[in-house]
Amino acid sequence: MLLAVVISIILAWALKLTPGTANQVPITAMLVLSVGASTPDYAAARIIETIIGAIIGVVVNIVIVPPVLLAPAHTSVLRLANEIAATLERLATALVVNQTTAGLNELLLEARLLRPMEKKADAALVQGRESLTLNPRQSKHRRVLEHDDELFARLRPLITRALGMTRAFHDHYDDSLAAEPTIRAIADELERSAHDLRLLARDPDAPQPEPDTRTAGIPVLTAPLVISTPDPRHWVLLGSLMEDLRRIHDEITGEDSV
Repeated sequence: MLLAVVISIILAWALKLTPGTANQVPITAMLVLSVGASTPDYAAARIIETIIGAIIGVVVNIVIVPPVLLAPAHTSVLRLANEIAATLERLATALVVNQTTAGLNELLLEARLLRPMEKKADAALVQGRESLTLNPRQSKHRRVLEHDDELFARLRPLITRALGMTRAFHDHYDDSLAAEPTIRAIADELERSAHDLRLLARDPDAPQPEPDTRTAGIPVLTAPLVISTPDPRHWVLLGSLMEDLRRIHDEITGEDSV
């Protein structure tokens, strides 16, 4: 009996069964060995019952299709992408306008909300994948889920960049920053990054609105900027912003994977 239980546990682990199924395998082995010793037909009856239950489960699963939870996942990923773009736009605006302490704190607080949205999107994608596991028509939904998974993987580094840039601006801000010659160019590139991020996250199968100056379907990101020597008080902040901006550029355009 001990050997049968060990083999059952190893088999369940090798087949990557769910926790409930993995627990049932060694229990069934123990029942067959213990009860079967006094009831010769018990093992055969147990096997037949399992087959009948499996057939019924498959039939019910085909007739009553499990709910597909792709819409919440798709919505969560798109909201996350739009919020990252909004974070970049808020930072772009803040760079060229003198800030108060309350304004800086609000800017950082809004950026930090990206982390809970990231966790929510991740959980929604997990639920979406699980909802397709036993769905007999999962192939037609798989493309949408793969698109959202790929987009989410590209968004996660952008969350880190947006948070890092906002934090650096919060920690190293002073009122003379807006006078830096290149600060407006950096703000402009942040606006372009937000624009192209929204293009990246746009649903290719959804009807597209008429293009305008903000949502025209043409990427507008330029190559990373080259800046002149900044004021000694600002070179740490500008250097940090430039490096994160370069990475955002590469991640949105896909050049980081080349």
